[in-house]
Amino acid sequence: MKTILIDGHLGRDAELRTTTAGKKYVTFTFANNSRVKNVDKTTWYDVTCFDQNTVENRLEYLKKGKYLFITGRYDTKAYIAKDGSLKVSESILADRIDFINTGGRSNGESNTQAPAEATTGVMAPDDEPETQAPTPVYQESTHGSASVSDGDEELPF
Repeated sequence: MKTILIDGHLGRDAELRTTTAGKKYVTFTFANNSRVKNVDKTTWYDVTCFDQNTVENRLEYLKKGKYLFITGRYDTKAYIAKDGSLKVSESILADRIDFINTGGRSNGESNTQAPAEATTGVMAPDDEPETQAPTPVYQESTHGSASVSDGDEELPF
């Protein structure tokens, strides 16, 4: 599987499910919109999340139309449909789900805030991200060795 970082909207409300071993998880469809050469394209994903914080504290906020940022593992599976055509299913096993505050309303619904005590692994819709130090920039020196910069220098591109 490949790692994926992606934003988009829930296509339907999340559903709570349980494995045969009794572990709870959530599933939902997720749409990502992109534009290539002035053509809009929507890609749909089936998302599964086993993170217990999401299952226990965020299920009620995973509603159709919510804008999310998902980090997880991406997988595709090819199958033959009933009509005999080849189809591809795209899925994400979510490690982290963050709510993105759009500053307004989504699909006519209010921006409901999640409880503040439930922020481990998933941000509430209006939480501010933690401030982080700049990520070091990798640079190749003229002597063939690598150096790390703090990002303050002007990059050549």
